[in-house]
Amino acid sequence: MTIDSSSEHGTLSSVDNEHQKQPKSSVKFSRKAVQWRRNTVWMLKAKGYTISQIAEELVKNQTNTSISEATVRRDLRLKLHEIESSFQQYVEKDLVKEHHLAKTGLENVLHSAWKIFQQAEDNETRLSALRVINETYGLLQRLSGDPEIIKEAIDFVNKRKKKEVAAVA
Repeated sequence: MTIDSSSEHGTLSSVDNEHQKQPKSSVKFSRKAVQWRRNTVWMLKAKGYTISQIAEELVKNQTNTSISEATVRRDLRLKLHEIESSFQQYVEKDLVKEHHLAKTGLENVLHSAWKIFQQAEDNETRLSALRVINETYGLLQRLSGDPEIIKEAIDFVNKRKKKEVAAVA
């Protein structure tokens, strides 16, 4: 996709090559075209376009196709839902896994540093080991995180779960 800087925000001068091959009338309905449109809507929103400006830009590039402001709003809602779901998975699964991996790695470093400290015969090696131990304890403490941020993340996940339960019920 190329952007032309002829207006305040720029205009879409063409769609990517993959979508240029499709008949214009099918752009509204193919999965790839819908995904392209949703990504383009999000990109234009990130550039400060209003909903009506986004709809206008999309219509400029799709002759014989009208894209309503309602479609743009729906695309934005769906993208936001996708982002929230992705964030929820990150908080619930990926972040927990990464936290445990980091903690285990730091504990291994701490164990090795204490071993070096205890077995070292010269003071320079012992001091170096103590520096590593001190830094590692600091990293472990930072890894534990700011309790307020952790509470906010837990509250966020709990609210999302309640919304999902309410939506299913």
